Amino acid sequence: MPQDNVVYRIISGNKNEGFMPEAEPLRFALSGMFICLNGNVTFFLDDTKYEMKKNNIVVYFPYSILKIIDASEDLYGIMMSVDVNVVQPLLTRITDVDSILYIRQNPLTDLSEHDLTSLKNYIELYQKHLELSKLFADNNQRRFWQLNNLQIENVKLNLVLQIIMAYADADNGLKNSVDRRDDIVRKFLNDLKEHYLTQHEVSFYSNRQYISMRYFSSVVKQRTGQTPSQWITSILVKEAKKFITESNLTVKEIAEVMNFPNQSYFGKWFKTHVGLGPLEFKKAENLK
Repeated sequence: MPQDNVVYRIISGNKNEGFMPEAEPLRFALSGMFICLNGNVTFFLDDTKYEMKKNNIVVYFPYSILKIIDASEDLYGIMMSVDVNVVQPLLTRITDVDSILYIRQNPLTDLSEHDLTSLKNYIELYQKHLELSKLFADNNQRRFWQLNNLQIENVKLNLVLQIIMAYADADNGLKNSVDRRDDIVRKFLNDLKEHYLTQHEVSFYSNRQYISMRYFSSVVKQRTGQTPSQWITSILVKEAKKFITESNLTVKEIAEVMNFPNQSYFGKWFKTHVGLGPLEFKKAENLK
């Protein structure tokens, strides 16, 4: 699924790449999940040992290290991995940050029949919309392509929310389980949702927590796989694209709304991160 850099694959048996006991430890570059639909697997995720069985789910994050200890021959499940840049905008829309941090500390949980069915349905729906997106693009049906892409965004958000719900079902004590570093990340994500349009500097967010920018940046990087600067840039790029393609604002007005010094600075910044200037980007999107 190249559109969103999502990797989807079926794990079947214990000879699948990365799931063989004799395989070298695997360091994840992406974040994602594995849903076990049959069989069992024992593994280390970072320094913790887990035993996974049918109807379990495990969520992993960038830079996590996986080492398979044992896997049954009848192991079968669904694995989805995605670049953290794809989920960043989704996480900034979710207010229950504590639950996300809890999942990092408790990555393996049981799935109820309801949660399992819902996750499988969302995954199937997501794949279906990606196929439609390619079909509409190939047939130059821009309006349908735009509407379908909005549906893709909603399905992605609902999929992330459903995962959070699955972990909430498993443990109602989410709010009391975060440590100091997780608390730093939680406050940063909440602050980012509130201030990203007007505050683009990492120092603003570290100062709000009365900690050094160096320590603040290292904690956010360690816990999320991305630096605070990358989080800020990601959400700003997404918002800028929306303004350019979905509003009637001029480039100058967008620069003002997003608190850039001037139109020229905004244009250069946008081209650096997107590869095209604002007007070039708008023209390219209109041709899709």
